[in-house]
Amino acid sequence: MNTIQADKWHTIKYDLIIDARSPSEYHHSHIINSHNFYTLDDKQHEEVGTIYKHNKFDARILGAGYACVNISKSLKTIKDMIKPYSKIGIYCARGGQRSESFGIVLSQIGYDVYKMQGGYKSHRNYILSKLGQDFDSFGIKLLSLCGNTGVGKSRLLELLEDKVDLEKLAGHYGSVFGVVAGKQPSQKHFDDMLFDILTKLQNKAIKSAFIEAESRKIGKITLSDSMYKSMSSAFKIWCECSMELRVARCVQDYQNIDTNTFCGCIKRLKPYIGGDMCDRLFGYFDDKNYQDIAYVLLSEYYDKVYKKPTKIDFILNLDDLQKAKSQALKLQQSL
Repeated sequence: MNTIQADKWHTIKYDLIIDARSPSEYHHSHIINSHNFYTLDDKQHEEVGTIYKHNKFDARILGAGYACVNISKSLKTIKDMIKPYSKIGIYCARGGQRSESFGIVLSQIGYDVYKMQGGYKSHRNYILSKLGQDFDSFGIKLLSLCGNTGVGKSRLLELLEDKVDLEKLAGHYGSVFGVVAGKQPSQKHFDDMLFDILTKLQNKAIKSAFIEAESRKIGKITLSDSMYKSMSSAFKIWCECSMELRVARCVQDYQNIDTNTFCGCIKRLKPYIGGDMCDRLFGYFDDKNYQDIAYVLLSEYYDKVYKKPTKIDFILNLDDLQKAKSQALKLQQSL
């Protein structure tokens, strides 16, 4: 078994990546495309950790027994997933006994095993150092889609191939109503996904990628200072469409919002739009008048608070998204 540093570990192409941590650790955050074959499950990990504080030897005896059973159960699944003698990357929390014990067994069987020294903690430090740089460090020129709420920036981004979709990664629309996009990942897992996408774009050796202009905070997720600064200095594509389409697109995105979420979001807007307007919006919601809700919020709130870039490099109409996609791709090829 080979034990190597995180930066070198990430340069190797594996047939299988094993996360040997407990299921809850894996669920919170993990290296993208890794599979959770735990050495200790959640209950076992907690039990061994508690005993370890008082008696290290007894904890290791108990942990070894659990590990033997769990590793044994995983071997057939691994055999079915990859060919004999395949290359396996493995890690645990800090590169300790969980990945070591599993890795030794796999190595003795005949697999080509690479354990990450320092485990997920080392990986975390490595990607933070990479994400602490700007997008240019990945060799990617950003084409930033800017524009008022509802013009269709996210819809256009979905149609494009070379992109960094921050809202999708963050599980949040980046607005007061952004929570309806779904449950947000942990900051660690967001960083893992962003690092994975940037690495894939870098490996494609592309010159540029599309991104939607965002605030530094997307719900509870935060972009690094350098990433946000490079996004702010990107090539700016100003997107626009008719108000009629903006209203229709907002209604389509938010018409399934539940009452509690809607009321909570509107209450947060009260200091900015006033109590009377909040009451109007509550009335529209009771009547299922989503068009008026969208129009009022767009014209009386979002358009007033959105700061248009001082420098715009290209203007793109999004009334016809397929036509806009074609124009965006031609622009990308010309730069």
